[in-house]
Amino acid sequence: MKMPSSPNKGIIRMMIFTRVLDKIRLNACGELREDFRKNPDEALDTDGACADYQRVSYDKLRDRVLTGGTEKEVLRWSYMKDRPLNQTDLGNWNEFTRNSHSTQTW
Repeated sequence: MKMPSSPNKGIIRMMIFTRVLDKIRLNACGELREDFRKNPDEALDTDGACADYQRVSYDKLRDRVLTGGTEKEVLRWSYMKDRPLNQTDLGNWNEFTRNSHSTQTW
């Protein structure tokens, strides 16, 4: 069983996005460590909040990830659904993830 990447690993300065995608991929192939599988599809956890912040549903994000592509390609796809996140958006998201890190199962 495997762990997803660090929550601090971010592409295009968006914290936890890579980790969310790792969890989706590892869960789909049955390799996600059990303690990370508690709520892998739960739209109310941090993974769901990440999708929601990008204005896409977690289910649509999961489906897009499972069709393949890099983290940057999936992020671009999410931007096409609404709008790209600007520097203020990214700063707000990163601050939220830092503050919620101590209370969430990442």
